[in-house]
Amino acid sequence: MTEEALKKAVDFLKLSKQYRLIKRYEKPAFYQPDDGTLKCIGVFLDVKTTGSLVSEDKIIELGLVVFEYSDDGRLFRILEELNQYQDPDRAIPSNITELTGITDAMVAGKQLDKKIVFGYLNQADLIIAHQAASCRPHLEALGDDLPVKPWGCSLHEVPWSQEGLESIKLEYLAYRYGFFYEGHRASLNCLVGVHLLSQTLPRSQELVLKVLLDNSRALSFRLWVLGAPLTQKDILQSRRYCWESYGKYKAWFIELSAQKLLSECQYLWQEIYGYEASLPVEVIEAKNRFSKKAVLPEYWVSNPFQVEALIR
Repeated sequence: MTEEALKKAVDFLKLSKQYRLIKRYEKPAFYQPDDGTLKCIGVFLDVKTTGSLVSEDKIIELGLVVFEYSDDGRLFRILEELNQYQDPDRAIPSNITELTGITDAMVAGKQLDKKIVFGYLNQADLIIAHQAASCRPHLEALGDDLPVKPWGCSLHEVPWSQEGLESIKLEYLAYRYGFFYEGHRASLNCLVGVHLLSQTLPRSQELVLKVLLDNSRALSFRLWVLGAPLTQKDILQSRRYCWESYGKYKAWFIELSAQKLLSECQYLWQEIYGYEASLPVEVIEAKNRFSKKAVLPEYWVSNPFQVEALIR
């Protein structure tokens, strides 16, 4: 079939509501023409590892894409791409090979060039990953010289479900935006991630990147429940508290927005403690979010006035 005939077939099928057409991803020459807007540098990053435990598992592939964007969420050009392998000095688990397509032979003798990788990250105004809570700790394990930069997460800092998208996997999101891609490479995942950032959310009609920028810049608060009675365990779990068994505290904690912090403190004082107990609150912002190494600023609150002063 000729290209012209194929185009006619596509146009014909688009007239029918019985079909949904998706197109293979193609890297665009640019997203927006240069209009003189002041631009920032973003780095979309993806790592593939031998497992999820940062203390034991190693990066076996790292990909990144450097791109230009404006403060209002518009994308301009893709500037650089990088894909590197790393030998983990152990056999790659079979389930990881099935998931990523990476074999022992592909990584044998390979090492990440930290100077190059960290050089790209050092120029970034924002580092984005689709699972930043996993990617950032694995990068931090590479060394203390990792540049301290603001981070964003395209998985959790874009309200996909509120916009009517049932899954947050890259492949599904790409499908819903009318394109598909094949291949496991980390750099391709990054290109797809950048492409999704250029889209418009279906309900709010906001640019995906603009929403991510707003959410990444907002402060959040990690509220700790110290010395809670064991009988309250099920209640705290039902309210989505998590248990921390290492680090600063061995206790229950939850991460909240500024809008929810006061009401949650009041709930704890009334229903868990029965009095206005002094509670530690850690302040999380883009530069320390998703980090396992950053020391978070901590404040203690024991009444509503202290909470209100903290969130202002």
